[in-house]
Amino acid sequence: MILQALYQLAQSEGLMADPDFEPKPVAWLVRVSREGQLLGIEGTHHIPAEEEGKKKPRPFPKVFDVPREGGRTSGDRAFFLCDKAEYALGIDPEKDVKKRRPAEKLANRFSLFRERVSQCLEVTQDEGIQAIHAFLEDVAADRQTVPLPAECASNDLFSFVFAPDLDLLVTERERVRSYWKSLRSQAPEGMGDTHCIVSGKLCVPEDLFPPVKRVPGGTTSGVALVSFNAGAFESYGWKGNQNAPISRDASEACATALNRLLHPAYHQGEHTLPRRNLRLSADTAVCFWSAQKREDDFASAFAGLLAADPNEVKDVYRAICR
Repeated sequence: MILQALYQLAQSEGLMADPDFEPKPVAWLVRVSREGQLLGIEGTHHIPAEEEGKKKPRPFPKVFDVPREGGRTSGDRAFFLCDKAEYALGIDPEKDVKKRRPAEKLANRFSLFRERVSQCLEVTQDEGIQAIHAFLEDVAADRQTVPLPAECASNDLFSFVFAPDLDLLVTERERVRSYWKSLRSQAPEGMGDTHCIVSGKLCVPEDLFPPVKRVPGGTTSGVALVSFNAGAFESYGWKGNQNAPISRDASEACATALNRLLHPAYHQGEHTLPRRNLRLSADTAVCFWSAQKREDDFASAFAGLLAADPNEVKDVYRAICR
């Protein structure tokens, strides 16, 4: 089963080494003082190695490990301390005034974001969270203003840095990490009496599969790999994802593996993993990987073979002789 193969890939490449955090490109860091004063908003954009040497290299945001969250549906939902400007700061960076979100919508999203920060502060009493909380409450009460960077895009992610920590995200502080892990470890009601179709373990099935990004023809926010959003997809009286019960652990691992495969340069810590996809047309991509570590070298050369790269072809033929 393809989902089981993806699950195994996530394990073999260590993509789920810390299942409570995931790598995401964070474009802007909001630096806050001990007193909760805004010290500045810093961009993380840089030219990655894969862009060097190109005529017009594109800068990309730096990748950080941030709290792992599921996908967002049509309703408002704030992510924990790492989100778009309309949630994290209550500001819509849209340049066209006519296209901006209504003030009431932004106020509600900003309130949801601040509520999650307040809940963390109540439990942890962490001084970094205290500073971020004070800053956000000042912004909400118009006691501080936040000038967004001119080049900020609507889908850019913002995270926070407590100034004494230098370049450490506030979510990397020990108490905050422990708090987030404790939230994630809280099991759903009931022990679960359904077997996950991927791992085979007893589970409470996930209602929402994490979004898979960079799917040709899909939206920028991602595509749900498993979806039962119409009666025609349901069988035997089961509702929704009961038709294909998948645990949170398995769904996150499969989605992470697919996101890794579709990414042109997936970052894992300080390393960039080899590319594992080919774009065949505007609506078709092929992903490939090896089941065994010893076959990784051939998988790395596979893209070059299909692209008719003479050097890659030569190396593979020489490898046969060797």
